[in-house]
Amino acid sequence: MNRLLPLFVLVATCITFTTARAQPYYFRHYQVENGLSNNTVFCSMQDRNGFMWFGTKEGLNRFDGYRFKLFKLDNADKHNLQKDFVYCLLTDPQGRFWVGTQKGLFQFDTTQEKLVRFIDSLPEVHSIQMDLQGRLWFLSNSTICRYDPKKNVLRTFRPPLYSDAYSLCMDDEGGMWFSTWGGILQQFDAATETFRSYDLFVHSPRMPTCFIKKMYPAGKGQLFVGTSCQGIKLFDIATGTYKDILMYSDDKTTIYVRDIIQYSENEVWFATESGIYILNTKTQQFINLKKKILDPYSLSDNAVRYIVQSFL
Repeated sequence: MNRLLPLFVLVATCITFTTARAQPYYFRHYQVENGLSNNTVFCSMQDRNGFMWFGTKEGLNRFDGYRFKLFKLDNADKHNLQKDFVYCLLTDPQGRFWVGTQKGLFQFDTTQEKLVRFIDSLPEVHSIQMDLQGRLWFLSNSTICRYDPKKNVLRTFRPPLYSDAYSLCMDDEGGMWFSTWGGILQQFDAATETFRSYDLFVHSPRMPTCFIKKMYPAGKGQLFVGTSCQGIKLFDIATGTYKDILMYSDDKTTIYVRDIIQYSENEVWFATESGIYILNTKTQQFINLKKKILDPYSLSDNAVRYIVQSFL
């Protein structure tokens, strides 16, 4: 009997589809041989019609459960040798489909089935989030941007006044959070339109390079924080304090966290460079799923980039 819903797991070189069962976990693999435009996949989501979408190094792929269809970015310069890197995807409550790419911010026109540039002269866009007021937040290079569709106003928070941004997240109360290349967690103050900073490495072992890769609401006024060098941290918003909850893999190497998802009421999945870690929030115990060389139904690679839950 299947446990809840399928997951799409994006690893370093292919897409993997899993129907997770009691134990073990089984994975089905999709690659360029199956119609995917490129085996490097940066992001994924499911739309309201049930289609799965994948942002790759060579455009946007739509998957209907049987086949892939490729959509390329508009490109006035036919001699441009850049590939169509698609970094992030979002559908908002109004049904608009936002696409962040190396060539800026696009919308997908579902009627004409084409990608349309939304804001001119924007460099690459890496992360997108719609807040509770219906404003679109995104990162363009290291600049924090906020677009208000009702007023058609774009506001930018540029470094060095605001630190170079790397990732963003909205907490359970609608608060906006950003991380920096320097490893600082920043909370946006809506009243003053400024940022408050927290150092999540202050009482942890210092390492040469450390940054926050991913943040995710953990409930009870907390955030899960995934780092590039110290694994998983749990941050308490009210107190501004944190604790390290998983730093090292079984082989004693530090864990690089790339993505976090709440799979069920008592399970949180972490995509890492050391496979998938599954946290049971009741027991606070982790299990680690990794590639098994002789098992075709295991992960195809231990470097897992992204996880998205399918509601089919």
